[in-house]
Amino acid sequence: MKTFLLTLFCLTANSVFAHDFPASPKQTKPIALVGGTIHTLTGETIENGTVLFENGKITRIGKTIDLPAGTEIIQVTGKQVWPAILAPASVLGLREIDAVRQTNDQAEMGSNNADVRAEIGYNTDSELIPVARANGIGYNLTIPVGGLIAGHAALMKLNGWTWEETLVKKNAGLVVNWPQMSVREAPWITTSAEDQKKQIQKNLEELKSVFNEARAYQKAKKSALSENHAYDSKWEGFLSVLEKKEPVIVSADELNQIVAAVQFFREQDVNMILLGGKEGYKCLDVLKSNQIPVLIGSVFSMPGNRDDDFDISYKTAKLYHDAGIPFAITNLNSDMTGSESNLRNLPHEAGYSVGFGLPHDEGFKAISLYPAQILGVADRIGSLEVGKDASIMVTDGDPLEVISNVEFLFIDGAKIELKSHHTVLRDKYEERWKQ
Repeated sequence: MKTFLLTLFCLTANSVFAHDFPASPKQTKPIALVGGTIHTLTGETIENGTVLFENGKITRIGKTIDLPAGTEIIQVTGKQVWPAILAPASVLGLREIDAVRQTNDQAEMGSNNADVRAEIGYNTDSELIPVARANGIGYNLTIPVGGLIAGHAALMKLNGWTWEETLVKKNAGLVVNWPQMSVREAPWITTSAEDQKKQIQKNLEELKSVFNEARAYQKAKKSALSENHAYDSKWEGFLSVLEKKEPVIVSADELNQIVAAVQFFREQDVNMILLGGKEGYKCLDVLKSNQIPVLIGSVFSMPGNRDDDFDISYKTAKLYHDAGIPFAITNLNSDMTGSESNLRNLPHEAGYSVGFGLPHDEGFKAISLYPAQILGVADRIGSLEVGKDASIMVTDGDPLEVISNVEFLFIDGAKIELKSHHTVLRDKYEERWKQ
């Protein structure tokens, strides 16, 4: 009876928390967006231009283009044409409603979860996916967040029936949650300073031990007796990192965390991407000299310290830009929350960075071209170029401004229906007003 009730609850939960909008079908005929202002991001901006795409790929861009027979022409005169947005870090697809445990799959038990792959748990029916698409987001780096070694992030496109269909790149980064490095004092903290120091040391020793064991496993697999070596999925998860085929994505905000992480992974000789980086502006020279790209944490977050500038979160992107450090903007909070339900606000967070000094072109590149470059997929997405995937959005104004709307979104040439739970409720209550 208990098993039956549990199964019934899970089936009910999945149906309630799944959207009712089917995946858009693949492109079947040529499509041309005609008359818009085309922002290629890697070349010149083309006024009154045309973008032609076929079989999910961009085939022509320019002012005057000969269109093949049977082309569907979409007039976008007066509109803005951009690459689809790439959200460079969130738990979209892994977490739905915080208060409902059955909808949360972003964290595993234990400290070493290197065998976790985010794409396996990705829910293509998440209610939050259509909401994100409605504001031009076509891709998302979905990250696991649990434990010291959280698991492997995966780059997903926001259209498809299954995780296999939506997967763009697996093993996009092994997520490491860097341990706390300083003693905390607050009324709700009951652990003594001495015990906190012991825990900090224990965490750092555990991290070092994990990588030492991973290297030992790698060495054993390469030995003459490798065919008799037992397979272990946790240690297998480190091999692509140790071979520099995959970076580590290190979640760290405080200055001492960032500096310690850079030093540790430099000694380990692996590639590192910094996630969060709230106090990274205090060690720009360290990040630049070690060529560490940064996935900046939420622009809509509070300053980390009492003596920080009130607007430090808004101008962090400009500081990285001025220092010549590769960066992208996320909306992930330091506690790994809020990113999935508010992903639609990502272009507005980039807009705030522009309002506080970041050049406009850099603001949009920070949520399109730059994350594509950092994640190693700029040959496919992130800009409008011949040969790249036809992932394109059309807006009626500046996409970084709240008042602008996305009128069309294409992902791999598939025309996305911009419906979501939000639009359904809007239409419902507009009808009430009319009545």
